Amino acid sequence: MEFHRIFSTNHLSASFITLQWTPPSAGAVKLNCDASKLPHSDVVGFGCVIRDNGTWKHGCASSIPASSVLDVKIPNIPYSSAESVLILRIQKILLWPWKMEISLIQKNANRVADALAKHAINFGIQYADWIQPWNDLRYLITDDVIP
Repeated sequence: MEFHRIFSTNHLSASFITLQWTPPSAGAVKLNCDASKLPHSDVVGFGCVIRDNGTWKHGCASSIPASSVLDVKIPNIPYSSAESVLILRIQKILLWPWKMEISLIQKNANRVADALAKHAINFGIQYADWIQPWNDLRYLITDDVIP
């Protein structure tokens, strides 16, 4: 689904929203990202995971002080911060010559990225990369995949 098709209208119809995580096409990978804020916290966490047919390829998480997920804007993040490293990596990836689709999915279809974002908040992680998921995430990864 193309980005402009999702965000060029004033509202989103249910047909544009994915309700469950689905694997990408054969030979492709899928990047899922999420932001999260816990109640009574002044920190927003971000989590991203790259998977192919359900297999973990890479994950990362970051957190930044903010009163709301909506308060976080890229221009407000200091260039020298850990978050800027994540943003710069994403910007470089977007320059790669590949086919890309952007779609909006429900939180229950993005549980692994949501768990990474919450992990960043709970453990005060400024920025971290994981080549392998930790044990608690393995269940979500397996449970996420639609047979």
